[in-house]
Amino acid sequence: MTASSDSLGHEILGQRLDLIPGILEEMLANGPRKLGAATLASERFIVTGTGSSEAHARYLATLLNLHTERAAAYLPLSGFVDSPPANFAGKTLIVFSQGVSPNAQIALQRRGDFAHSVLFSATTPKAAEQAGKPDRAQLLRNLQSAGAELVEFPLAEEYTTLIRFVGPMAGYLSALQFAGQFSESRVPLPDAKSLAPLLQAKAPKELRDAMRNLPSAFSGGFNLRWSALAG
Repeated sequence: MTASSDSLGHEILGQRLDLIPGILEEMLANGPRKLGAATLASERFIVTGTGSSEAHARYLATLLNLHTERAAAYLPLSGFVDSPPANFAGKTLIVFSQGVSPNAQIALQRRGDFAHSVLFSATTPKAAEQAGKPDRAQLLRNLQSAGAELVEFPLAEEYTTLIRFVGPMAGYLSALQFAGQFSESRVPLPDAKSLAPLLQAKAPKELRDAMRNLPSAFSGGFNLRWSALAG
C-alpha cells in the first residue's frame, strides 16, 4: 500500500479496526500489570485528559466512584492553570494521554502539588525515542524516576491519520483493569468470551442511518449502554 493508493487513509483505518479484537483479547489474557503500593493506597483522585482521553478520564472517575470506596473527580486541563496547590494536596493525579501531548503536559507540570501521580499512555521512553521525540522520552523517564506510575496501553505512535481507533478502545479496557485492582473493587470486568460478540456486532440500521443523515443530533454527545457488562 502506498500513500497515493490510499490518499484518504481508509485502508490503514480499516487495518487498525481489524487489530482491535486481538489487542483487547491479549490485554485480557495477560491481565493488568500490578499497580504499585502508592497507587493502591490512594483514596482521592483528580483525573484529566483531552480529546478521546477526556472520555477515558471521565469513565475512570465514574468507575472509581461507583465501584470502589475511593473518590474521584474529573478536572479539565484548564483547571490546572491557576488552581492553588492546596486544591491538590494529598490527592493522586491521573492523566490520560495516548501520546503524552503538550496539552496533557499542562496537568503533568502540576504533579509536584499532588501526593502521587499516574499516567495512562501508549507512549514509552523507548517508543518516544524511536519516533524522534527525545523530549517526551525524557519526560517519561523523569516521571518514573520521581515515583509516578506509568500505565501502558496500546497503540504506541498511532498516527498517519488524525483519528485513532486502537488507543481509544484499549484505553477503556485499561481503565477497567485499573479500577478492578483495588481491594474493595466491584468493577464488572469482561472476559474474551463476552467481549468477542460485542466487537463483532453491527450497530442497528436506525442508528447508522441517523449518524449519516442527522449528524447534528449527535453534536452534543450521546451515551451507549454496554448491556453485556452492565448485567
